[in-house]
This record gives sequence, structure tokens and C-alpha cells, in this order.
Amino acid sequence: MGWRRSSDKLEWYMHALELAGVGAWSWDIRTGEVLWTSYVAPLLGLKPGEYTPSYETFLSRVHIDDRAPISDAIKAALSQGAVYDVEYRVTNLDGKVRWMTSQGSVIRDESGNPQRMLGIISDVTDQHNVTQEKARNCSWMQVIHEAGILVNASLEGVGDFKSVIAALRKLIAIDHFMIVLVECDEAVFAVVDTTPGKYSRIKPGTRFPLSGSFVEQLGREGRPRIIDDLAQSPAFPENRLIAGDGMRSCVRLPLLHGDVFLGMLAIASHQPHAFDPASLPYLESLALQVAHTVANIRRYQQAKSDADRLATIVREVHHRIKNNLQGVIGLLDRHREEQPALAPVLTRAVSQLHAVAEVHNLLSHHTRETVRLRELVDGVCRAATTLCPHRIDPESTPTAESLTVSASEAVPIALVLNELIQNAINHGYPDDRCGTIRVTLAATPGGARLQVLDDGIGPPSGFDSDTGAGFGVGLNLVRALLPAKGASFRLTRRDGWTVAEVVYTGAAAVILPTGNTGKGKGI
Repeated sequence: MGWRRSSDKLEWYMHALELAGVGAWSWDIRTGEVLWTSYVAPLLGLKPGEYTPSYETFLSRVHIDDRAPISDAIKAALSQGAVYDVEYRVTNLDGKVRWMTSQGSVIRDESGNPQRMLGIISDVTDQHNVTQEKARNCSWMQVIHEAGILVNASLEGVGDFKSVIAALRKLIAIDHFMIVLVECDEAVFAVVDTTPGKYSRIKPGTRFPLSGSFVEQLGREGRPRIIDDLAQSPAFPENRLIAGDGMRSCVRLPLLHGDVFLGMLAIASHQPHAFDPASLPYLESLALQVAHTVANIRRYQQAKSDADRLATIVREVHHRIKNNLQGVIGLLDRHREEQPALAPVLTRAVSQLHAVAEVHNLLSHHTRETVRLRELVDGVCRAATTLCPHRIDPESTPTAESLTVSASEAVPIALVLNELIQNAINHGYPDDRCGTIRVTLAATPGGARLQVLDDGIGPPSGFDSDTGAGFGVGLNLVRALLPAKGASFRLTRRDGWTVAEVVYTGAAAVILPTGNTGKGKGI
């Protein structure tokens, strides 16, 4: 075996190591003598009789990039007592690069000085390849996952692929990354990325006829194609665009959503034979992500188009309702002037119609069925000002700028505010007194607070907002218009002001943040 042994027990031990595919070695630190079992030589790619066991012989068989780490590991084991455990590459007798692992320990004298190193060596190529394959699979999965996030990040387009392409370049040779979509009878370059510093003649938005193109051919075949040398492939007119960038090989993958052909994902290289068929399953997964997103984008665009048409119709309906209400308001105004005895009743009716008309006016100018609460309050106050001699000052906090209200709740809120203003006018200023009415809007945790303050005479004796004692028609209407849950109403007297306060929270579910807090403007 080439090993100096003192007993049958040692021979049996060495034989067991060889059966396990493990070689053993010994290195005398003092003399430099190296001994190893016969199994070590073939592991290192050495032929019998053509070598002398030595540290230098061993190191000469190690891949040049792995020699320094081995030397560092040995030095650390000798000087620091570190564990000697290294993995490295050698060229075997068959000329193939294989992976080895070595473990060893240092034997020291009574003073702690290193005397000898003993260790083993084994071939771990298969395990290493499995590990590498797992790592490669993980890298591909990471790329596919990231691509899934990016392509699904927006329904307006297929997203930004820069980071995906950068990751792909670590796995396969990429000089061009292209997504081509089919639109009616044309093919359109939707995404184009080229190697940094390389000029690309292909630009996003470039169109060419679908008929007779390589895109059409791919759609008919319905399966990926690897073209090892574009110079030898069938000529297509649009290939001139690609050839102008010096592409030599490419892989083309159809974008399929069910049986529908949406376009093509293509990756190309300036080198021929650049793509391994083993990468196709991963690239197909990537293409599937893109195809799914393109289908979603097109569904979204169609739905958005349908929604836009519907929104136009809805806005027109709101506009006509507003105009009709304005016509009714004009008619009631004439009756109010002609019949003074009915003026109080007609004024209330006109103010209520103004509030409802303001909601429809706002909805007629928006694409969504929501209204900014600040604008609604502003409109109701503006309409109320035309019906009374009092000064009405609307105010809002900066956070209130972000509040919106659904269309279904806009009318009740507008009517509540109108009734509170009319109540302040009718009961705060008897005998045609003049005064100031303030309307404030503020955001609260989970809702909004609406206040109407007047400097009038205040509520009558015995008034109680908790029990409803002293409520007239207007305040009873306010209570009826509030949601059963998630809203509260109080009317109090503070510092010379009568304060009517409505708070919407929680279950009322009428206050929605817009995401734009704006500036602290008055409403």
C-alpha cells in the first residue's frame, strides 16, 4: 500500500478507508517526509512510478486558484490549532477536473510544537455537483421570483427588467433581452435591453409586420427555439435589425396564455452556440410569468376602457341631475319671492336642493364615485351664503385635505351640514340679526370631525343634544341622516359660540384617505 505500518490492525484500517473511497496521508513536519496510501495517487491524477510523495507533488496537482487557500489552511492549523478542512480541484487521470476534500489534524510534542499532520482525502465531485446544481436552481428561482414581482408590479406595462437582466447575466450569456408583443397584424418591441455600452438598433416601440416574421413562426410552433447560429438560420426581413447589432445566437420563447399567443421573449448573444438547452425550463418559467402579466395588463386595459366609458356616462348623468335640480331651485326661488308666507319652508327646501346639487356637481367632474370632503363642505357653504346675510367662514386642517367620501354617503353628509347651517341661521339670529358662522373640517383617527359654530344667542333653555330635548325639525333630520353606528352629534355652548359637532368614525365607513394630504388650505 505504500504505507509504513506496524500491525495488521493498521493494515485493516487502511484497507477499510480504500473501500470507502478515502485515501490517507501523513506529513512529518520536521523532515518533510510525506507518506500516503496507494488510493491517493489516482485521486490526484498521478500514475504509479511517475511521482514521489511530497507536499510539492500534492500542491502541483491542485488547481492554481485553490493553492493559496490550502497553504493558508495548513498555516492556520500549524500555528493556531485551527481545523484543517479544505475543498479544492484537481485534474484526474481521465483529464477531467474533479473536486476533492481533505481533513487533517496536527500531532504536537509535549511543548506544543507541531510534529506531524495526519489526514484523509476523498473525491466529492458528485456531492459538489449536486450542491452546485442546487445553488444554480436557487439562483434561477430567485431570478424567476424577482421577475414575477417586477412584471406584476404595474398593470400599465410589463415593468422594469434591469435587475432581472443583471441577475440573468450571471447565469447565461445575454447581450440582448427583448419582449415582443403581438398587436393585431403587427409585432411590437415592448421591452429592449442591450449590453451596457453596446449600441442597439432595436428600440422599444419598433414595429414590423407579423406575417412572415420569426415571431409568427414561433407562434405557429408554440415551443421554444434555440438558434445556435443566426447566420445559418432562415432569413427573415426583421432579422436585419438584429444582425445590425451583431447577434449570432439566441433563444426565443413564445408568450402563451392558454392557447392564445401573445408574443415572444427573446434572449440573444453576440457569440454563437451561447445557450444550453438545460436552461430552457427556467426560461420557460420566466416566459410564463411575462405571458401571465401581459394577459392581466390587457384585461386591465380593456376593463379600464370599459370603466372609462361607464364613468363618462355616469358623469353625464350626474351633470343632468345637477342641471335638473338647478331648474327646480330656480322655480322654488320664484315662488319664494312671490309667496312670502311660504318663504321659510321654501328657503329650507332650496338649501337642501343646493346641497344635493353640489354633490352631483362634484361627481360630474370626477372619474371615480368619490368626492373630496373639503370640496363638498366648500360647495355647501357657498350655496348657503347666497340664502342668508350672514358671513360663513369655512376652515380645514392640513390633514383634512386627504379626506374623501363615497358617493353613497356624500348626499347625507351634505344634507347634515346644510341642516346645521340652517339651524344656526334660524335659531341663532332672531329678528334679522347678523353674525358669523364658522364651518370647520378636521381629520380624526379613523374618520372626520365636522363643526358648525355661530356667535348667535345659543340654544334655548332645556336643550339637550344627548336626549334630543328641544330638537326641532332640522336637528331631528340631522339625527335621522347620521349612520346608525360610527357617528355622533352634539350641540354645546362654548366661549360665546354655539358648537354643533358631528364626528364620523369606525363603522360609519364614510371617510376614506386619498393618500394626498395636500397643504393646509382653507376650504
